[in-house]
Amino acid sequence: MRITLKLVIYILLGILTILCIDGYVSVNREIEFFDKQLKRHAQLLGHTLKVAVEEVWKNEGKQSALELINSANKQEHSLKIRWVELNNESNQDLRPKIPFSRLDSVIDGNELFIKEKTEKKDAFFISYIPVSLEGIQIGALELAESLQELETYTNRTVINISLLMGLTALVCGIIALTTGVILIGRPLNLLMEKTAQIGRGNLTEEIKIKGRNELSKLALTIEEMCQNLLESQKKVEIETKARMAAFEQLRHTDRLRTIGRFASGIAHEMGTPLNIISGRAELILGGKLASAKITECARIIKDQSKHITSIVQQLLTFAQQPSSKKQVSDLMQITLQVKELLEPICKQLNIDLQVACKTDCTKAIVSPGKFQQVLTNLINNSIHAMPNGGHLEVGIEADQEIRNPKQTDEAAKYICIYVKDEGEGIADEIKPHLFEPFFTTKETGKGSGLGLSIVHSIVQEYSGFIEISSKLNNGSCFFVYFKQDILV
Repeated sequence: MRITLKLVIYILLGILTILCIDGYVSVNREIEFFDKQLKRHAQLLGHTLKVAVEEVWKNEGKQSALELINSANKQEHSLKIRWVELNNESNQDLRPKIPFSRLDSVIDGNELFIKEKTEKKDAFFISYIPVSLEGIQIGALELAESLQELETYTNRTVINISLLMGLTALVCGIIALTTGVILIGRPLNLLMEKTAQIGRGNLTEEIKIKGRNELSKLALTIEEMCQNLLESQKKVEIETKARMAAFEQLRHTDRLRTIGRFASGIAHEMGTPLNIISGRAELILGGKLASAKITECARIIKDQSKHITSIVQQLLTFAQQPSSKKQVSDLMQITLQVKELLEPICKQLNIDLQVACKTDCTKAIVSPGKFQQVLTNLINNSIHAMPNGGHLEVGIEADQEIRNPKQTDEAAKYICIYVKDEGEGIADEIKPHLFEPFFTTKETGKGSGLGLSIVHSIVQEYSGFIEISSKLNNGSCFFVYFKQDILV
């Protein structure tokens, strides 16, 4: 409605401006016409009376001429005629209404027409017609006509024009407001509501504006845009689902590939209990053991079988497609499970894998499988960076309020999971590319370049971020930050 009101106001201002100009010109034109009529009437009457006065003065004398002037004055109602002398300042009755200083042109024999206000604020149109006898100027006729009628007419004209302006403004305002509301206000409100719905994500609500003007065309354009957006939205949803499915499959493939690398270590880990089981079984089959020894051998076989079952179960759990469902999980417990799973490989490579916990709050709402995959990929990356062995530490610690360097959010509390190794380190020019899919510095066949990329994508799902501290030949440390508000 604001634009409609502004439009109405601008239209009214334009109309009122035109009416004011027209009224001003009309009043001035009427006043000018009235002045011309007064001047013409004064000239006609003055010239006629002048001739008569000159003739009577010449033939009958001054007194007869003055009586003629008085007689003419009595016959006029709105016009007052007087005889004035221009060289006699002592006689008040014969002095003109206008000061002598302004009558130089009349003294020179010229006619004078002038508007003048008296001390009582009465306005008059005064005319001076010089009268001469035998070429000698003897005085002048003063014709004074009241301008009260002109003022009354002017005031009436101004009132009429003002009323006309007010009536015109009212009618035009009503018409403009009604037309503006119908043609502009309502369509704009519909368009604003439609854009608000689009902003809220509702693209299905139709908007109908009648007519064939620009606003109706705009409404049709918006409808076409919404249809195109709906189609694009559906395509994006389909592509996103396909992309997510493909990426989840890549994550699972990465887990299976990791299991393949763990196979040798796990085989070694399972070799010892299998040898124990085989040896105890042979003792029992020999038939030379006492009953107590047989029972002890059976217990040992059972314990070693449980150990093997535990190792196999860990492998199966890790190999399964991780669920994206979040649940309350103990991050420390998951870290210890990953340690147990990777420890055989670490022992083979002479790597001392240790877990440190520097906070009492280790529970969070996460997907256990995804968190396990984050740790596994980071530890596996550190293992590859330590071909000569060394110390590898995985820890959990609570951090103070910090700001995510890749977002503009305010500082928040984070929990930090770090993986610190004594490996070869990372060159500065490589750091910007570490989390790019399929980027790897390993030899062909020893890495797919997906591990850190998968870690990065999972961390982003939890509104977290990763920082790296590393120098060549001086080890690396990966810091993974999760917001504290996801903690239980």
